[in-house]
Parts: sequence; structure tokens; C-alpha cells
Amino acid sequence: AYTDAPDAQQQLLSFLALCREHQMPCSSFQLSSGYTSIGGKRYVFHWNRDKVPDPHSLCKSFRTAGVRLAANIKPCLLEDHPRYAEAAAAGLFLGDSEYPHMPESSMFWDAR
Repeated sequence: AYTDAPDAQQQLLSFLALCREHQMPCSSFQLSSGYTSIGGKRYVFHWNRDKVPDPHSLCKSFRTAGVRLAANIKPCLLEDHPRYAEAAAAGLFLGDSEYPHMPESSMFWDAR
């Protein structure tokens, strides 16, 4: 729930502080996909700067604390992802089985 909070960066930094305060060892942390959410959708490879205004600083804080971050990444981009057109133009998608020049498109949860 940390990354779903509107102040996700502060929540995550508070988690590190609690680990220090209670001397609880933590060597890694799996980010849930909330850090990528815009509206009701999750856009992988895209930080929500409202929730996490300074990703570089956040990652540095985890690294300094000796905690490795692991991103939650889905193996797809929604068709309305902010960088979908760029990825398609670069040929980064698997081709459709019937139309190999077109990116494969499938339902993913409640969106394409």
C-alpha cells in the first residue's frame, strides 16, 4: 500500500526510518505497481511524479540504507501508455501471429 498512497515517496522513506528505529534488517524491497499509476491505470516504466516527485533521491535513500529496490514490472504496455507510440515505432513489441508487422495486442486485466 506504500506506493498506492498519494505521498508514496514519503511513505517509502518512513518505512526505511521504521526499519532503522526498530533495528529490523531489510536487504530488499519489492515496489508494488502503485508508483506507476495514473488515474486507475498502471503504466510500467513510468514514475508517477505526483506520488514520487524525485525517484532518483528515493532510490539513493534505499541504496544508502543497504536496501535493494525491485520494481514491479508487467510484461506489456497498455495501448494508451504515454510511451506506447515510441516503443511501437522502435519495433520493441512482439509481432502479432497473423500480422507480424503489427504489435501483438491482448486484453490485460480490464484494458488493452
